[in-house]
Amino acid sequence: MLHVCSANAFSPVETRGINMEHYDYIVVGAGIEGSWTAYQLVKGAEKKPSVLLLERFPLPHSRGSSHGQTRIIRNAYPDAFHTSIMPTAFREWQKLQAESGVDVLVPKPLLLIANEEGYKKMDKIIACVNEEKAKQPDADIQLKELSREELETEFPQAKFSSQHRACVEHTAGILRADKCVATVQSEFKKLGGVIRDGFEVTSVVPGERVTVRGRFNNQAASVTASKLAICAGPWASKLIDPLLPTKLPLEALRILVFYWKIKENGPGAIPSTFIDCGEGDFWGIPELEYPHMYKVCGRRITSWKII
Repeated sequence: MLHVCSANAFSPVETRGINMEHYDYIVVGAGIEGSWTAYQLVKGAEKKPSVLLLERFPLPHSRGSSHGQTRIIRNAYPDAFHTSIMPTAFREWQKLQAESGVDVLVPKPLLLIANEEGYKKMDKIIACVNEEKAKQPDADIQLKELSREELETEFPQAKFSSQHRACVEHTAGILRADKCVATVQSEFKKLGGVIRDGFEVTSVVPGERVTVRGRFNNQAASVTASKLAICAGPWASKLIDPLLPTKLPLEALRILVFYWKIKENGPGAIPSTFIDCGEGDFWGIPELEYPHMYKVCGRRITSWKII
């Protein structure tokens, strides 16, 4: 049976001569995944559990996957799992925005384009969205496939080949990433959650009480918990692999980010976010971060064709 104590208190536990703090839950990693996990643990509980959120680097920082000013949020995914959870994700962000008074979600249409290489992916996106709309008729998901004429009329700022297909999701948006992380952490602390940044976790010892060992303020430190969640991003394998008989296929991906200057006398920038579902494998965000600069990101930079 889980013992619930005050969110601001801890139980001292004597282990090998070390006086350690004990929490109901410990979450390792204070990026957006870990911060949301910690927040949800205290948010819905009738009796607030004690929750400790550990972060390797001093906050705020740019050494993980959650830094930066913007991220695309959408319902249109080429797999059923992500499509099914996004209506809930949108509702949670809207709730956070209303409760905190901080604008973290900017509504913005999403243009999806694909050449012949991306037709199957586009078809999958359309099928997944239609399937989810049938399951959740009240979900706010608006995806429309555009004809060639509609594509050229709605997005005259760009040139597309005759092979390009396109869809627009009018229920997509942009998350202000840095604000999102800071706001979730702030709301978490309001509910009694504890954040300890600068705590580098070096090992996890399973047991009835999970022991988390590491370094804090240049000294060895340990804390215990009844339950543990590891949300350490690129560093997750280091902590998880010793606990499992086989290694999880975790891979850190490098995302390249550029800012494209919008010409003063040109046709302007596409007034939406966009994702290339074909060979380009890149995406873009309108001038929200810097004036007259369009953010372009991607993985396979060698395949980009700039005309």
